[in-house]
Amino acid sequence: MPLLLDDNGMMINHPTYFLTMKCNLRCNYCKAWKLKRNELSIEEWKDCTEILKRTTNLCFISMMGGEITLLKDGLISIIEHLNSNNVQYAVITNGVIPDHEFRRKLLQKSHNISASFDTLTPAGKSDNTMEKHYHGQEILFQAKRYGVRDVLGLITLKKGKVREVRDIINMLYRNGIWVSVNSIHYAKDKSYDWIASKKDIELVQPSQKEYEEYSEMLMDVKKYNPFMHNPVRYFKELPKYARKLNWKCKYWVPAIDSDGTLRPCIYRTGKLKKFTYLDFEDKLDQIEKVFDEDRKACKGCYWDCCHILNTSPKNEIIAEYQHTEVEE
Repeated sequence: MPLLLDDNGMMINHPTYFLTMKCNLRCNYCKAWKLKRNELSIEEWKDCTEILKRTTNLCFISMMGGEITLLKDGLISIIEHLNSNNVQYAVITNGVIPDHEFRRKLLQKSHNISASFDTLTPAGKSDNTMEKHYHGQEILFQAKRYGVRDVLGLITLKKGKVREVRDIINMLYRNGIWVSVNSIHYAKDKSYDWIASKKDIELVQPSQKEYEEYSEMLMDVKKYNPFMHNPVRYFKELPKYARKLNWKCKYWVPAIDSDGTLRPCIYRTGKLKKFTYLDFEDKLDQIEKVFDEDRKACKGCYWDCCHILNTSPKNEIIAEYQHTEVEE
């Protein structure tokens, strides 16, 4: 099976770039800022894109961190490179951008702004919810005013916030802003390198009953809100998978770490780290073989984007055979 092709010959062409692990917030479910990397230069990231264009059917890149706006003009340079090559992308940010001139430039250049929004009130000790909410809301509304083509609010489901999440989704809907909902994740072993431990997220992880309430509420909202990024299936199966994180992808959604090494997915590192983006040129068969080993070692997640990418844009039934459950 050729690299990045599924059983139907469909190219999986949506890599994630971790442009930097540096961050200006300290969220209780993320420890990306603790990871130290010899990070790629801006020119190396451009070179990475050129290589992927030659070796894969590249059409969309998710750019995340850390907080990628800390790269400032470097990020603008990457965006300009993608624009000139007609590669679509997501700029994923927490919205905390105190440099107003840079913010203006970012909104003028970017075709996408995806901002973490979370909830209206703090969800635990040392939680950055209020700051993320204020700045996330601000940059999303500014992006709409600047005419950014794709504007998306990213919401992580937390304990005791069912009504707040519904209010936020409805508010974004009224302003023509898309929403993507994700369950909170925790590290199931050391390969989940930037995810907090299960103990660290105890104060913010929804209970099983709350996931059932989230599921019912989100399926109801999906009936009238066309700006919901997740498929109905994701909401329907929240009670089944979100708390245990026992859902597994079948195919590779490639991720490239901030130092240029490959990852089996955004959440996990693995044996793939012995390869870099440069190896796409002449080691595709080896990469595919090692990825299959990493995939089998995965202990599961319930990542919203991976669920979407493992479903079909034409219908959701394909999800029936594109994922497996983690064995208990």
